[in-house]
Amino acid sequence: MELFLVILVILVLARLAGVLMEKIGQTAILGELLAGVVLGVLVTSFPTLLPQFVDIGEDDMFKAVTELGIFFLIFMAGMEIRLEQLAKAAKGGALVALGGVLVPLALGYGLGWLWLPERCLAQVGHLSSFANQVRLSGFEHVVLLGTGGSSLAAWAFERIFGPADGYPRFSVLDSTVPQEVLASTDGADPAHTLFIVASKSGTTTEVLSFFEYFYDQIKQIRGGAAGENFVAITDPGTPLAQTVQERGLRATFENWPDVGGRYSGLSYFGMLPAALMGLPVREILAGDDHLSSFAAALAAAKHPVIEIEVADVNSLGQEIFRWEFAVAVTGALMGINPFDQPDVEESKAKTREMLANHSREGGLAQPAPDLADEGLAVYGAPDCDCVSEALAALLVQANAGDYVALMAYLPYSLRTDDALATIRSDIRDRLRVATTAGYGPRFLHSTGQLHKGGPNTGVFLQLTARASAALPIPAHDYDFATLKDAQASGDFEVLRQRQRRIMRIDLGTDIDYGMAKLAELISQALRQISAGVG
Repeated sequence: MELFLVILVILVLARLAGVLMEKIGQTAILGELLAGVVLGVLVTSFPTLLPQFVDIGEDDMFKAVTELGIFFLIFMAGMEIRLEQLAKAAKGGALVALGGVLVPLALGYGLGWLWLPERCLAQVGHLSSFANQVRLSGFEHVVLLGTGGSSLAAWAFERIFGPADGYPRFSVLDSTVPQEVLASTDGADPAHTLFIVASKSGTTTEVLSFFEYFYDQIKQIRGGAAGENFVAITDPGTPLAQTVQERGLRATFENWPDVGGRYSGLSYFGMLPAALMGLPVREILAGDDHLSSFAAALAAAKHPVIEIEVADVNSLGQEIFRWEFAVAVTGALMGINPFDQPDVEESKAKTREMLANHSREGGLAQPAPDLADEGLAVYGAPDCDCVSEALAALLVQANAGDYVALMAYLPYSLRTDDALATIRSDIRDRLRVATTAGYGPRFLHSTGQLHKGGPNTGVFLQLTARASAALPIPAHDYDFATLKDAQASGDFEVLRQRQRRIMRIDLGTDIDYGMAKLAELISQALRQISAGVG
């Protein structure tokens, strides 16, 4: 409580100084910065004057709060924006902050991630012991079956660091695209592969589909001992937790229920994969306080820069926590509840509806394309004669302050990644708007909330392709290709119902050709817009 009283005093003094500075015609931010400098000098020079402030700088929580405060103070100073203007721009952000942050705090729900480093530090011994047990059991490959928040930390750890020497290979499956499912085991012997089934709710369609597919494969090899190749991460009392008991999974790690999926990086969802990769879990959770420069190029280009150097793997946990906090605050300012996903759930419901119709009708109801040309099929297009004209009609709607989102329900490849990057750069440079790109269905569980629940500032281009092979899901009458198509179609329909500006392009079966042709046609469309034709 004393810490919060000290912070309150600092905030009040800073605000008073800001008001005084405004009285003489200067920006409030200048007064607030000067108040901080003066207060620091007083505490240092006259420690008996304000004894409560003397040792506060050694408090870890105070350090975290002040670092975040510095982030937003510099951000606001760089924008030269008044608090009144910020409140006006945020519109409903204040209500969202109250409803999405203070109410969950009062109820003890959704903010458990604030204490995850301490909670998970107490489990480091258990995590290390389990990782050693997995190594000694002869497993050569570990595959995490997840999506959205339950897989992103593990994906980042694997991409940045990879497994340590002597630890199993590690990969993440978070896509229902059939090619991704087939590639996830990377030719490994299934009998020597450990699968992590990761779902907070224990009901996630993608994760349970992955589980059924690989459990069926392992059961054909190991029979009743198939459960030994699986470990689950879920909340207490979920349907997945029940399945653990029924099928005899090797282990279950019950996560803290007051932690949302998108804030679970420093929970079991991130730390169990880190331990299985042989990463120093204790050091990741403990963090490191060293900050320095890593963005000289941005600074040279006159962009506002906050300089943070991630010295080594030990600093990564600190950065996860820092940016979880920043995203929570920014989400509230943008009018998006960062701890709930009602609009994401709408797409899930639409997907379930389409799959139910598939079961009744024997197939997905797919509309005919509005336009087919250049090997591409276009849906949701205006009455245009060619694909480049349709793209121009979509992209010309992007106004200042908008963003263009590329939603790729495609298998990951370096070629596809490069093509998406080329398209994004072309759009950014020609239209002077921000761009985003995400692989579906992964993004549905994260940025999907921004797309549907955020302000109507997005222009959306959905990309799909026809599956090259059928891949049945045991215990269901649909395969992975059908599931992926239902997810893409469901998201498309919900975005249209929300009056979003959206178009879908199907690339056919040759994705490399389709992406190259799309990049060419988008460049052509942007030239049409520049010439005033679009």
